[in-house]
Amino acid sequence: MTIQPPHATLYEEGREAEDGNDYGTASAKFQAAAALGDTRAQTRLVGVWAIGRAPESDYSEAVDWYREFSVIADINGGRQWETNLGDVYFLGLGVPQDDSEAVHWYEKGADKGDPKAQASLAAMYAEGRGLERDDVQAYRWFSLAGALPFVAEECARTKAKMTPEQIATAQHLIDTYVPLQASQGDDDEGQVFMPV
Repeated sequence: MTIQPPHATLYEEGREAEDGNDYGTASAKFQAAAALGDTRAQTRLVGVWAIGRAPESDYSEAVDWYREFSVIADINGGRQWETNLGDVYFLGLGVPQDDSEAVHWYEKGADKGDPKAQASLAAMYAEGRGLERDDVQAYRWFSLAGALPFVAEECARTKAKMTPEQIATAQHLIDTYVPLQASQGDDDEGQVFMPV
């Protein structure tokens, strides 16, 4: 019989409660495991709060956790938290809606190679939301995000508006792109990082 660390047991109990639609218990278990540094619990907790499932759901609390996890992600090579924070600011969940702040967080995720952040940043450039409209940058980031379902269409739409010189500039940016950090994956399943 394998003995699990306390955070793992709390996480499993939280998952069972969540599967049974007992979001109050799930939230409490995830919060306890998250406080012990379980990143899986941190992710589930923020998810439960951010979509309003738990009785004490609090978007502003979820934003605080996202900020804390983005610092941990910077240290450990993760990237999902920056993208999630971008979404929070883009949608105005628990914070005032702020396109410039969304762009800031999407840039951090995009620079690390997160396709969702790259596509979101491309859309911000294409629409001129939170920064100056820039087809070269929009095309660059849409191209780098490539595998997402809607990206090819948006990339083609953007390219159709560009001059040959702009396409060449964008292609150079694409060809020379190197993510800031090697990705450890989209999650840190099973790893424990203590909050800073």
